[in-house]
Amino acid sequence: MEDSTVRLMECLCYGEKNAKTQDKLAEEMGESPLDVRKIVRTARTVDKVVICNYRDGKGYFLPETNEEVVEQYRMTYRRGKAVFAQLSALINAMGMGGQMTIEDLIAETEAIV
Repeated sequence: MEDSTVRLMECLCYGEKNAKTQDKLAEEMGESPLDVRKIVRTARTVDKVVICNYRDGKGYFLPETNEEVVEQYRMTYRRGKAVFAQLSALINAMGMGGQMTIEDLIAETEAIV
């Protein structure tokens, strides 16, 4: 597990009622708010830690109940569908305008990652 993930988990509490804002975590961890977001992303994607954030301004927390996990899943699923719809529209628009083929787009995307 990444050292940054371990530090983040030491600062996070269980349950929505104990959520901590990004600014509070940044202060506790000695990091910038941007770095906290990056650390959360790494914890979620690399270390596979479930970290909840309902985007309601309350902040991040570790799930205490199955309901909190389900709510995070629902939010993430809806967000993913919205992003996919945007990508589909972009691909469609580029293809219709003759600007770029899907193969070109994939090559450009892979170059960024």
